[in-house]
Formats: sequence, C-alpha cells, structure tokens
Amino acid sequence: MSVQLSDWTILIYIAAHNNLDHHASNSLSQILAAGSSERVKVAVLFDSWLGATRYIAGGPGTPAVEEKLGSFDSGRPDELFATAQWVYEKHPAKQYGLVLWSHGDGYWDQKELVKIAKKAQTGMIDSETIVRSVVRPSMALFSSTLEEIMREVNPDDRAILFDDGTQHSLDTLQLAQVMAELHQRNWPIALLGMDACLMGNIEVAYELRNTVRYMVASEELVPGTSWPYDTILGRLHQQPDMAAGDLAQHIVGDYAAYYRANPPAFGTADVTKVALDLARIGELQAPVKALADTLRAHMDEDHVAFHAAQLAAFKQETYENRRDWQKSKFGYHLWDLRTLAVGIAAQTQRAELKAAAEAVAAGLKPGGVVMAEAHEGAWFDGIGGVSVYMAPSGKPLSAKYRKLAWAKDTGWWEMLKGWQAAAIV
Repeated sequence: MSVQLSDWTILIYIAAHNNLDHHASNSLSQILAAGSSERVKVAVLFDSWLGATRYIAGGPGTPAVEEKLGSFDSGRPDELFATAQWVYEKHPAKQYGLVLWSHGDGYWDQKELVKIAKKAQTGMIDSETIVRSVVRPSMALFSSTLEEIMREVNPDDRAILFDDGTQHSLDTLQLAQVMAELHQRNWPIALLGMDACLMGNIEVAYELRNTVRYMVASEELVPGTSWPYDTILGRLHQQPDMAAGDLAQHIVGDYAAYYRANPPAFGTADVTKVALDLARIGELQAPVKALADTLRAHMDEDHVAFHAAQLAAFKQETYENRRDWQKSKFGYHLWDLRTLAVGIAAQTQRAELKAAAEAVAAGLKPGGVVMAEAHEGAWFDGIGGVSVYMAPSGKPLSAKYRKLAWAKDTGWWEMLKGWQAAAIV
C-alpha cells in the first residue's frame, strides 16, 4: 500500500534552554495556533529550563501529539537528528523543512565565556531579551562545550542551538553532518531556516550546499520576537503546494514587513534577511576565489585598498558612530561580502583587483545564489545579504577556520594569512 505524502513536513527546533525561553514560548504559541493540515504537517521541539516537549500540531491551537521528554540536550547533533527522524518518519512528505530557533553567535574571549556561564547559572537577563546575542556578537562557526573552549589557547566560537544547561551547541561542521545524514536517509532538507543571529554567512551556506537546497538566514542580529510564524505558516496553509524556493523568498518578505511595521524594542528596524539558493553557490565561489588569489599575489600593494574598504564598511554599518557599535558585526569576525567587494573596487587603482572585486559584487545581486534580500536600517543599504569571516582587529585567525570547505575552495584562509602578515590589523 502506498504511503500518502503530505506536501510539506516542517520541524521547528526551538533550543531555548537559555535566556530566550520567554520569547520562545511566544513563537511556540504562534506555531501551534497555525496548526497542521493534511497537506502541511508542522512539528516542534521545544526545550527550555523546564525540560523539553515535542509536538505535532493538530487543528489550529490543538496539538495532535504532545510528548514530555524531560531533561534534553538540544545542543547535541544527535538529538537534532533523532528529533527530525521522529517527525519525518511519522509524516513523509514531498518537501521537508527545518527551522533552527535559538542563539547564533561567535567568538568570545575567556572572560566573556565566564560571564555567559554565570548568567546561565543565575538566571540573569540582559539585552538578549531584545536581540539574540550577548553584548559582543560575531560569527558562528565552531563549537564545543564551555570546558573545552576554556582550554583553548585561542578560544573559538559556538554556532547555533545553545543549551545553557549543558553548555553545548552545534558548530557548522556538526550541522553539516546532520544535514548529510538526513539527506542519506531520504529526508533531504528543501528549506533550512536559521531563526538565530548571524547565520547568514557564506561559510555556513557553502558547507551545506550538497544537502540543503534553500537557506533563509540573517547576517545580523535577530530580535527576540522572532519570525512571524503566524503569517509564514498561514501563507503555506493557503498554498500547500508552494515550492521551497518560493517559500524562502516569502519568508524574507514577511520578516522584513513585520519588523517594518513592528520595530524591535531597541528602537530601530534593525534587521536583515536573505534567501539563498545553495545549488547555485558555485557561481559565487569562483569569483571569490579569483578575488582571494589576486589579493594574495599582490598583498604588499593591495592591503591598503583592502583595509580602506574595511574602514568604509565599518563607518557605514555603525552609521558614522551613531549606531551602537556593540550591535555592529563589522567590529569583529563578520563583514558583509558585497559591501567589502564594492569597497575594494572603489579603493584600488589596480585593474585586475578592481575587476575581481566587481565580479564578487555582481555575484551577490538577487537572481543568482541570492534569491531575495531585505533589510531595515539605512546602515544596511547596499549589502548583499551574506557575511564572510575575517578575524577582528588585533586578533589571530582561528586555526579551525581552515577546516571549512569555503576556506579551502576559495583560498580565503590563505588570503587572510597573507593579509595579517602584511601587518595592517
């Protein structure tokens, strides 16, 4: 007997065993209120300080399944996989979606890590109730337990799905392994949503290119009020046969429209969102490699233009220092790739470098790997929607960065080493 397939089965994995549990409860309420239908099945894993529960939404407002799990480590890759397996086996579909709801964050020195641990232990609440990052956000690439990070000479960073009870979170390589396993089990992720800060990053997207088709994420901070799940799921229920690429673009539009009408509590519509077609990411890899190659070959000359482009990007993103620098990614590990490329092209007099930088900027125009991009805030004008890694001023490069496919396939790691050797930071 043939199995009846739904059009969509979507898992929203809420890792809120941290100081976001209040905001997570609001998202959960929206998701369950939207409910499931015969054609669109919606499931939720909800982990908080009170333990974890997994749901399969039923009719609007009424869970069809509600299972208490008790203590749960939502920062472990095997728990993410097991939850996805539980949902997708129960409800096979033509298209599978996965949304990761949690913190997304990055580099912390040892003092900052100790502060995070203390806040988790005491229940202190800070600005993370407004935005999903602590005081100094940067890039999310690597992870380990707090104890392991503290043993590092140069502590690296965590990525997504933060469980402050265990101090675990997934890194980019672990996330890629989970996506690969789902793909092998015939549950390929048509749409991966990153409802977390700073995950609109080219290194993350490139690592997932063979197992995820479309990705929606933000290269900036994400307000605690999260995605407008009522609007997004309501649209999908109205059009259950919607293609994954179309859904990805609608999420970008719905997210931007929501925060345009409902600015975040910190006073500005300070948001970004991008939809990426990971099947086309090679169209960006090639020009970035050409840019990295020409920079590396002429770094003794080009470091001046490169550094000037960084300074210009920083001034734009902080809005000539009128925007709180602590809410700016550009001061740390992340730089909007298009802004940086446009800046290099403007600063250099060398024709080869100018052409290479312009090719990167052109590769980020909507219609290619970037399907849709939206932002609110004048400081974001001209961005391409995805960020790229560079060490912050005066900080060494992360040795773990070179493990990523993007670092290897574009020569970005080797270029960054040459850049730092030029003593411009």
